[in-house]
Amino acid sequence: MEKSDRSPKSLGINRRDMMRLAAISGLGVAASGSFWSSVSAAQGAETAPKKGGTLTINLTSDPSNFDPMSTTTNRVLYIAGACYNNLVMFDPMSPDVIIGDLAREWTVSEDGQTYTFKLVENVKFHDGKPFTAEDVKYTFDFVRNPPEGAVSVRSGQLEVVDTIEVLDELTVQFRLKRPSPAFLPTLASGWMLVYPKHILEAKGSMKADVVGTGPFRLAKYSKGVSIELVRNENYHIPDRPYLDGITVYIIGDASTTLSYLKTGQLTVFMNMGDEEARRTKQNDKQLVVQEVPALSFTCVSFNTTKGPFSDVRVRQAVSLVMDRAETISVVGQGEAVVGGLMPPGRWALPASDLATVPGYGGNPADNLAKAKELMREAGHPKGFSTTLMTKRNANYEAAAVFMQSKLAEIGITSSIDLQDDTLSYENLMSKNYEISPWIHTAGGDDPDTIFSDFYTCSASRNYSGVCDEKFDENFALQSREMNEDKRRAISHEMELSMLQEFNRVVLFWQKKFLGLSPRVQGLIIHPVMDNNRRFQDVWLSA
Repeated sequence: MEKSDRSPKSLGINRRDMMRLAAISGLGVAASGSFWSSVSAAQGAETAPKKGGTLTINLTSDPSNFDPMSTTTNRVLYIAGACYNNLVMFDPMSPDVIIGDLAREWTVSEDGQTYTFKLVENVKFHDGKPFTAEDVKYTFDFVRNPPEGAVSVRSGQLEVVDTIEVLDELTVQFRLKRPSPAFLPTLASGWMLVYPKHILEAKGSMKADVVGTGPFRLAKYSKGVSIELVRNENYHIPDRPYLDGITVYIIGDASTTLSYLKTGQLTVFMNMGDEEARRTKQNDKQLVVQEVPALSFTCVSFNTTKGPFSDVRVRQAVSLVMDRAETISVVGQGEAVVGGLMPPGRWALPASDLATVPGYGGNPADNLAKAKELMREAGHPKGFSTTLMTKRNANYEAAAVFMQSKLAEIGITSSIDLQDDTLSYENLMSKNYEISPWIHTAGGDDPDTIFSDFYTCSASRNYSGVCDEKFDENFALQSREMNEDKRRAISHEMELSMLQEFNRVVLFWQKKFLGLSPRVQGLIIHPVMDNNRRFQDVWLSA
């Protein structure tokens, strides 16, 4: 048995476990001199954290509800991330390291199929009810197999779990169907929060309730204006959180958000755009701009269940005409990289293989000629009319406007339909659209996470309707393969096959930016910022 412990001074899993986990799941061990070390040092320049103050951050629109289980929009995590806890989580200051949260320690069986978690004592939910292993079991049983009438959009991510058993009040055991290198990183995702059984069982969702064990609790929600969180005075970690509270302001316009950061009305600019990041770095040297290669990608999704985009030749034509270098220059403002289904990194398809996929290589003029030929073969020599449905957001709109001009080159006349968050997500999920430029954030850099979230038949974000049984069979093979080289080979085969379906055409992978007042300490940008919304260690200097 291998053991990981959660001590008061160091919550990280021990080095032997970290190296083992890195070997099987692609997690890195933070090294001195790394980006993360330098950012952490800069953010921790004042060694004595100060208590008090309110962190003020932005959100572009209201969350559709407060339930992370039934929604894919990360708006809900701006609130839930700070009000709940995970079983384990990614270290806020070392994004590649998994540490305990509600689990104080855990052991893994030699065959890699049994995980036993010992839970933190004396934890209470915001309503005063005690937290126990029953809450963990009920939460994750709900996530992987929701009751009739309930919704869990991430059930596929826990498909590997066979049973969850309560051993005693503070011990819970997960038995897996097979060894899974992605299991622990999946639990550490910011979406895998632990909920109160007594509320979830009674109501069937957490859409209207925010009752967690986290460092902050919901105090006030003024729709369209702000969401106020206040310190949980009974938080189980002594002296945390440092902040008195967090106020999330609903601000739809990026320029207004930047103006508020400059004047001090905001202390954090979440999801700062490329343009705002450049302007700030050039003109506002007193502000802090952090950046990191992100697990976010700009893409085109097609509804393959009806209409002209049900023909793979039409989808391929769109891929061919969307010149990647030009797209990065115009839409990504040069702050992006070409990539396929997996992000640039250890699991990425080799560039030579990616270049064989129509649209990812070749001469733009030749690609345009081939695209027009495909349109003729598909029976659309003069093109057709369509609607580009996307979210009302500056970055989404920029992608839509650029795409509109490129589609015109192959005879496709398009109008742009900008919709609010809730409606646009509903239309994507119900496939009530034809073609949609979109920006997605992956839950982690792992084939299990990305393929199960976007590309398997039952993936919660498979908005295209493409279902490839062979792909799903290979997904199961790679998911249980513990040899990383063999697993990577299977992943590459899967990626190449799905890229040829053109169900979702990835245009580029982005960089992420975080704008900060110099007063903000203990907060660094993560590749997946959804994994760093706890804020319990964040504090404000004078």
